[in-house]
Amino acid sequence: MADGFVRWLGDRLDELPPGTRASLIVVVAFVVGYAALALAVRRVTPALVEYVLRPAAVATAYTAAVLLLGVQALLALPFRAVRGRPPGVLYGAGDGLISTAIGVRAGMRELVRSVRRLRTVRGRFFVLAILVAALWWNHSGCAHDPRSDRCRHPVPVGAEALRQGARELRQGAAELWHRARSAIAP
Repeated sequence: MADGFVRWLGDRLDELPPGTRASLIVVVAFVVGYAALALAVRRVTPALVEYVLRPAAVATAYTAAVLLLGVQALLALPFRAVRGRPPGVLYGAGDGLISTAIGVRAGMRELVRSVRRLRTVRGRFFVLAILVAALWWNHSGCAHDPRSDRCRHPVPVGAEALRQGARELRQGAAELWHRARSAIAP
């Protein structure tokens, strides 16, 4: 996915000098990765857990409990027909089902409370996660043929691009400075 995004971005920036283009790709990829990760962790995950996972889990637990309690009632019918008392195992099974459903509801409530804390995750976590992802991407970048001379790992390529972009920026700024000085000086 990262490879595709980098290629797509590179195609959009063809008009720029190579070093500037590569530096811009690295910076934009980092910013987009940071924003996407922050959005996913701080907003999407808590919302999915609270509004999708919790209701689905509680509804499933309650539905299963009601269905199994129906089975329990059917198993107790023959005993009721002869005015006998059903075995304690049937009562215990019913109590267990209700306790399980209540436990699922309480567990989901705690999960939602825990996941809400993700909304306060600091930016350092995202930077660290992006660096780890970049290192992993770098490691798997030449998985098809790691000894090939043509294979270039993404992290060194990105670092070189940043250096080259900084050189181009310095050269452009120095050239602009000299033009400005010569325009001002008699």
